[in-house]
Amino acid sequence: MQLQAKSAIAEIFEERRRIRNCLAESYVLDEVASERLKKRVLKELQDPAISSSHRAALHHELGAILGTQGRVEEAIDHFSKAEHWGFDRIAVPFSIAFVYLSNGRVLDARSLIEKVYRDAPENILDLIKAHQAQAGMVGVFLDTTETKPPFIGDCSEAARILASRGIDDIELTKRLDTACSVIRRWINHPILGFKIFAQEGEGILYRYLVKAPIEDLMALNTKILDALMDCHDGPLDRELSICVTPWAPEDAGDVQEAYRVRIS
Repeated sequence: MQLQAKSAIAEIFEERRRIRNCLAESYVLDEVASERLKKRVLKELQDPAISSSHRAALHHELGAILGTQGRVEEAIDHFSKAEHWGFDRIAVPFSIAFVYLSNGRVLDARSLIEKVYRDAPENILDLIKAHQAQAGMVGVFLDTTETKPPFIGDCSEAARILASRGIDDIELTKRLDTACSVIRRWINHPILGFKIFAQEGEGILYRYLVKAPIEDLMALNTKILDALMDCHDGPLDRELSICVTPWAPEDAGDVQEAYRVRIS
């Protein structure tokens, strides 16, 4: 039974990774494959003989699938069940934060990252930095001397711009949250790729990659600007621009996650 359980979970993980990689390469989610995989996970969970660790891993995988589909609350419910059954205590918050960021809930992601990032293992620090950058937590990069990956230099410059004007980076997060909530409502895929640029005299720019016709992107940028003007008014608004730009095949890359299921 244990060998069968291991094999089933390994196959489930490999299939989810295949779906995830196809999404990263095309910005199109295979809904049929996702639904088929969900049904398989739910069937495995009905087996009363599987161990607690395998049950935890299955709930984690199901949460990841649901998060990619935009079903955030259902995803969180399964991540919580994974934690209940013994999944790594650091894994669950970062998995939830990843789902939040993918679905435009930047403030929620930041609150989780702030609580747990200091306890995270060293092998995921690079990924945490990417999450911090996406969540607008540029203050952590203020005094860094690192230059790689390239976004760290821009985050450091953004932090200096904010500090010189007495602006807390939570104001950046609030605006990213507003913009990303609009973006996620109007696109057909999770928020996957973003780019940050910052330079004194030029300001701070966040660009999100979206697969859509150019006329739809132009309309979406108007909606983002309208939402930002309706919801925010402060000195940061003279320094910050947030927009969507067209996804292209050369932007394809691996979708990173904080944790992968380990079969033991």
